[in-house]
Amino acid sequence: MATQTLINADVDLDLKRKRSETSSVSELDTSRTKGIEAEGTTKEKQKKKKSKKAEINEDSDMADIKEIMKQWKQINTKLERLESKIEKAVLKGDGTIRSSIKDLMTEMKEDLLKSVTNRIEILEGKLFEKEESSEKLAQKVTALEEQLEKNKEETFRVNNQLDFEREKHRKFENESEQYSRINNIIIRGLPDTNPRETAEETLTKVQQYLQDKDIIELKASDVDMAHRLPNKKSQNRDVIVKLASRFNKMCIMRNRRNLRGTGVFVNDDLTQLNLHVLMCVKKKMIDEVSEAWFSRGKIFYKNSNGQVHLVKYEDYDHWIDLPWPFHK
Repeated sequence: MATQTLINADVDLDLKRKRSETSSVSELDTSRTKGIEAEGTTKEKQKKKKSKKAEINEDSDMADIKEIMKQWKQINTKLERLESKIEKAVLKGDGTIRSSIKDLMTEMKEDLLKSVTNRIEILEGKLFEKEESSEKLAQKVTALEEQLEKNKEETFRVNNQLDFEREKHRKFENESEQYSRINNIIIRGLPDTNPRETAEETLTKVQQYLQDKDIIELKASDVDMAHRLPNKKSQNRDVIVKLASRFNKMCIMRNRRNLRGTGVFVNDDLTQLNLHVLMCVKKKMIDEVSEAWFSRGKIFYKNSNGQVHLVKYEDYDHWIDLPWPFHK
């Protein structure tokens, strides 16, 4: 009943406000009409027009008021019915309200469940799409990893092949260079008193010295060239001799033992690599290597037990990597 009283009070207040506005409009129109009549007959037409407009506005306002009243009556009727039902349900105490609330809650739960279910279905669909996309990406990653592993293996194989080819080429170059020096000998310790010694003078000294030591008698035609090798001090320079025949070199190398104790040495003309490895074999393992030499394009050494070993090209890096002995 309190609700009904409040609604009626609001309706009465709106009606009074509308009537007041209508009364004000009527008084304003009356005053305007009197003013127009005082102004004379020349403004009669304007008076009629304004009077008609006022009447139209008044009719429109009344129509609005009637529509509002109608709507309020409908709302009021519904509220009265609802209030009556609530009062009867409360008075009866038959659980109608509880049932209604329960039905309303059930309906709300169903609506909420439908909304949540729909949302879950949407999320599941998106999750399924993401899982499919993730699975595809995982497959691509796996394929790329497999390809990368294959590429690594291929790269490793190619690098090994390249290393093998480089080492093979290095060996070939070393052997080719050594072969080009097959008829050469290096004489160390031959007296060197003239810094401006000519090749002819050097050849004469070599011929005379080898003949004096009963090593070999060389003619000028037996030698392609002979000259001193420069060094930093230009003193005690070695002599390189290129012989015309390998037979003469073999004879010299076989008889060079006659030079023992003279301070003069005859050796093969070695490549830089072969000379370096020979020095490593001689100097780096003096406790195990008693002697090392170069013969027929190969390096040999004799160990402490008197056994002779060949230093293969594949062993060069091993000897090079060994540390040099420490000397105090």
